[in-house]
Amino acid sequence: PGFESLTVPMLRACLPLALLHCVAVFFTNVAISKVNLSLVHTIKAAEPLYAAFLSLLLLKRVPRFAEVGALSIIVLGVVRASVSEVSFNMVGFCAAMASNLAFCLKNIFSVKVMGEGMDELSFLSVLTIGAFCIGLPFAMWREWAILCGAVADFSSTELAALGSQALAAGVLFHFYQISSIVILSKASAVTHSVVNTMKRPVLILISAVFFHTEIRPWNGFGVLCAVLGAYLYGRVKAKR
Repeated sequence: PGFESLTVPMLRACLPLALLHCVAVFFTNVAISKVNLSLVHTIKAAEPLYAAFLSLLLLKRVPRFAEVGALSIIVLGVVRASVSEVSFNMVGFCAAMASNLAFCLKNIFSVKVMGEGMDELSFLSVLTIGAFCIGLPFAMWREWAILCGAVADFSSTELAALGSQALAAGVLFHFYQISSIVILSKASAVTHSVVNTMKRPVLILISAVFFHTEIRPWNGFGVLCAVLGAYLYGRVKAKR
């Protein structure tokens, strides 16, 4: 199935999910603008905690003891990494948490839409287009005057570099989402969980090196706990 199989009820059901996707990406960017990228990904490793809480609240699914243990390790890691982070900012912390909440809500409600006959790639495309259409008016309202002022201050070379970087970021983010779907469709749930979890330490390490972020021992311990807890939770969930 492809776009030709989409129906008006399907598109209507995708509208709130596109809004959640837009909100999640928005808060992720707010978090990145306020705190170190390594801390953002450490906090986002706590997504399973939100997923478990929302599943209990909305789906009445009580987590098992092993899942609670893994979630406790995640909480310990995020708290330890946050309190020892020199760039800690409450706005950035709350934005990263809000991003987790929006992404988890989107994932939970996506199950119903996916079960109505929409394939993964079509679903991702509809969400991306919908989120863009929802976010564009707000972005133009908030940023258009700032953008015009910045354009006047930049040279043509700087504008070309900025535009190419923005385009590359968008393309890479879309490829990341597509690759996640491909892995999920071709590999087992355990493999997908492991790959999805291991991207966190890779991103944290790369961002720390690229942006020359200092990772102190307690901060590193917190990052390790958060990633380990997310990995263990993914393993437990996959086995269930």
